[in-house]
Amino acid sequence: MGLNKLNTYMELLKPKLTLSTVLAALGGAFYLGPPQTPFEWTLITLVLVGVTLANMSVHAIDDYMEYREGLGPLTPRTPLAGKVLVGDLVSPGEALALFAITAVPALIIGVYFTLLRGLLILILVFIGVTMIFTYSIFISRTGLSEPIVWLKGILVFAGSVYAVKGLIPSEAFIVGTIYGCTSAYSLYIAHTPPAEGYKAMGKKHLPVILGPRAWAGATAIAITAVAFLVLSILVGILTPLASIALIPALALVHISTTLKTRNEEELNKTARKAFKTARITDLTLVIAIIASSIL
Repeated sequence: MGLNKLNTYMELLKPKLTLSTVLAALGGAFYLGPPQTPFEWTLITLVLVGVTLANMSVHAIDDYMEYREGLGPLTPRTPLAGKVLVGDLVSPGEALALFAITAVPALIIGVYFTLLRGLLILILVFIGVTMIFTYSIFISRTGLSEPIVWLKGILVFAGSVYAVKGLIPSEAFIVGTIYGCTSAYSLYIAHTPPAEGYKAMGKKHLPVILGPRAWAGATAIAITAVAFLVLSILVGILTPLASIALIPALALVHISTTLKTRNEEELNKTARKAFKTARITDLTLVIAIIASSIL
């Protein structure tokens, strides 16, 4: 396999949009303390691998379904997650193979954690599988893309806590909401510059629905992330060390207000900046959680 072909496959799997969920899983894995045994390190590794593969499988099957529906030529190439046109750069068979290569191991890992931890993991696996197979044909057409990803961020964080430690405190859902916000924000930003293209495809992502007011939606999501972060610190759910994440989170609010521009070049530039700042927010929060668990 040539390097160019491998790069094309990675473009289809969109690792940039997967990173937020992986960081949520990493934060959840350390939330109740660092691993105490080699077995817990193994569980963390399986969680991260499973989450990564599951997210990549969604992107592969989403592109394939758009090809089946004849939407490939209409699919916009976003500045954040370049859209590979199945049937052009990647064959339909290759897209399905990439889906199987990522989805099957992720499902096996999910089954393992179900046997290890019980019914709650089975419910989370069922929700994840449902999201994968309904994203293109239902979720993306009903304005639920960003809300579903918000929910996914919460469940990934809380589920990782449970998968590694075997218990799940209620406050994990509050911290998970921060990751849900940044995950939803990342997807929202990826959908903002090419909103008109998605509208032509019949997709009803939130930026498509809001149109010229899309900046307000991004700002609202960023403010919600800041609010839950401040709340978590004030009530002691997160240690004061988590305050370092407030710096990029507050910057996210400011950047979101600048999405008002209708100049395509400026909009793409601002969207890239917003996307990177959301990742920095995720990363600094993960660092704070890991450091707090060790200290």
